[in-house]
Amino acid sequence: EANGLIYKFFDDLQKNDLPKIKEHPLAFYFLVFNTPKQFEITLKSWKDAYPETFNKVKKYVVNNSNDPDPAINENYRKLFVENNLQEFKFDNIGITSGRQWCAEHFAQSDHDYYIFIEEDMLAIAKDDKNHQLCQSGFQRHHEGLFEKSVHILESENLDFLRLTFSEFYGRGFSDWAYINHS
Repeated sequence: EANGLIYKFFDDLQKNDLPKIKEHPLAFYFLVFNTPKQFEITLKSWKDAYPETFNKVKKYVVNNSNDPDPAINENYRKLFVENNLQEFKFDNIGITSGRQWCAEHFAQSDHDYYIFIEEDMLAIAKDDKNHQLCQSGFQRHHEGLFEKSVHILESENLDFLRLTFSEFYGRGFSDWAYINHS
């Protein structure tokens, strides 16, 4: 309090329960489909770009593969084990249903935040020689990306924050799937 006495602080500690500290407030959700080699590249990119965060978060993978080749699932499983990913196997429920599943799973979890990553969404390490701007003119690496994102979510009282990206077929801030379909 303003009087400089700390007795009230200790009284409050005795009377009130402390908030539970979550082991994994942030989770990563990956969506994969029939391309374990691409997923291996994606995992490496996220580990290289944000190694401390990657190793601390809980990681889930929606395995949407339906290729009958047993080597596909064998290669995926190896990556899942090596990277401590909890697998949820489906027989190609599609991208939209995969995204929906992740959102519903997250809503039932005790995580506070999650990042959704498809197997072709690469991260760029700070010292990567390809660290130039993306097609949209945005930086491709941000130090403290997750801490800054959480700060924005909390300070603006937001339910979600969509990070913009450029990919082969378009840019994440426009409805490129619709534009390219027309």
